[in-house]
Amino acid sequence: MTDKRISDMTLEEISSAISIVAVPTSTKVWFVRSGRAAKYWDDFRLNDYIGVDREDIPDFRSPEGNTVNTKEIQDKYRNQIYQNSIRNLSADEITRRKHSLTMSAARRAGVLRVFRHEIKIGDLVLSPGKGTKEFILGVVTSDAIISTINHINLDFEYEQSPFDNIRTVSWLKRVSFFDIPDEVKFIRHGNGSIFEVTENIEKILPLYFSFYQYNGMFNARITVGTKKAVTSDDLYDLQSVIVKTKNNPSISIEQKTKIESPGHLLLTSILDPTSVQAMLSVLHGLGISGGSAFVIKSGFKHADKIGALLATVRDWSHNKKMNLREEAEKELEMINLVDTTDMADEEKAELRAQQLNVIRRFQISDSQVGEDINHDEL
Repeated sequence: MTDKRISDMTLEEISSAISIVAVPTSTKVWFVRSGRAAKYWDDFRLNDYIGVDREDIPDFRSPEGNTVNTKEIQDKYRNQIYQNSIRNLSADEITRRKHSLTMSAARRAGVLRVFRHEIKIGDLVLSPGKGTKEFILGVVTSDAIISTINHINLDFEYEQSPFDNIRTVSWLKRVSFFDIPDEVKFIRHGNGSIFEVTENIEKILPLYFSFYQYNGMFNARITVGTKKAVTSDDLYDLQSVIVKTKNNPSISIEQKTKIESPGHLLLTSILDPTSVQAMLSVLHGLGISGGSAFVIKSGFKHADKIGALLATVRDWSHNKKMNLREEAEKELEMINLVDTTDMADEEKAELRAQQLNVIRRFQISDSQVGEDINHDEL
């Protein structure tokens, strides 16, 4: 880390000081089940994909450059699925079951339509495990293709899906249902094998990344690791550190706090050099540092490029825990980067005491939510 004062750093220099993921505003978030009762969850996770029944319908693509008409596609798929379902039925049985068969065909057509034509490379995926006690979180890295999976062989058995309409996914981590934001917990009981939850993307992004840009804002998620109760004096120290270390009274930093066994802070500011400088100063004031910079941009079209970037995410976040001595040294290094040149000696001493109290009482860190998925350990 450079010794240059944060107030003199450019946005490019800031990006090299802390890992920031740029999430395009076009990104969508999808809830994807892995079969009934999460039967194929291990298969999806271990083999880096999601899949659906293609209903014996061949791949369908709109002509190059043409806008996809989802209603036409829905009708086309529904009619084909319906015809397939009545192929071996008698006329009387078709008449008796027509309504239920039509409804089933429409529902299954909707799943295929969304999977093939609405999900896109770079979208985020959440897939629940058995009992919805934990989720795997990933990023879509391919278009929908008709292909069979080359399932990896391990020293334990897992249920392999029969799906041959697939998309590859780079799975980043697995998280507990406890970590899912309250606004999104309805997905535990949601109907359908695939449905969109993009309306809650701002609640979901902190599950994926600690530092990220989205919709013109810079966001920093800070882990609060303590399982002990914190006092009002501790909370006062926390707010004091944030206010004092941003070094610019005119900068507004929005704060959302969930301090509970454990919890997190979410700090948000406008994505401009001055505001980001203030945010970086606050992070240093809380003893937070970052890794090497990487950015996920909307312009990438090939899975290998996105996969390489996602590998960088995993490499950066994997095995970040340090021993207590190294952690303390890192905290002190970050604290010393805060600009206190305009403070009196008494103010500096008070701020330092507050910083150390906040870091240790709240067990502040930049560790990400959940557990990294690292297939190298299999």
